[in-house]
Amino acid sequence: MTMRNLHSRRDFVKLAAAGTVGAVVLSNYSCKKAEIPGIGIQLYTIRDAMEADPAGSLKRVADTGYRYLELAGYADGKFYGYEPAEFKKLVNDLGMEILSSHTQVEAEGITLENATKMAEDHAKLGVKYCIQPWVVEEARTTIASYQKMASDWNQVG
Repeated sequence: MTMRNLHSRRDFVKLAAAGTVGAVVLSNYSCKKAEIPGIGIQLYTIRDAMEADPAGSLKRVADTGYRYLELAGYADGKFYGYEPAEFKKLVNDLGMEILSSHTQVEAEGITLENATKMAEDHAKLGVKYCIQPWVVEEARTTIASYQKMASDWNQVG
């Protein structure tokens, strides 16, 4: 088969024109500066530092340029040992925002009571998303226990 059998001159001109237009249009998008509103960090990645010195660790995180946080230090109604209002102030004073929280509940698992308390405490910080990364073994014994946890979480929101 020769080239003449594959495409006519007219087809070649059409394809070349379409390719040129496509390249021009796409180059406008590829040359645009990407807008990145800020970068975040999951504090679990620096959990040892956060446990030892939460305020100092947050200052270093802010100085590094991070703007958004996912927490991983909620226990007994406190965040890294701070009451919700004082932790929120600490974070806000450093120019950062808390978007989400990686949480953990007691050994008995997720209950309506502890899930409600957890949601209320996180709402005080303005947290939009709470993540429950896993369920303790004692709480995942039956299908009914999973259904109860899901029902409790759904009631909390």
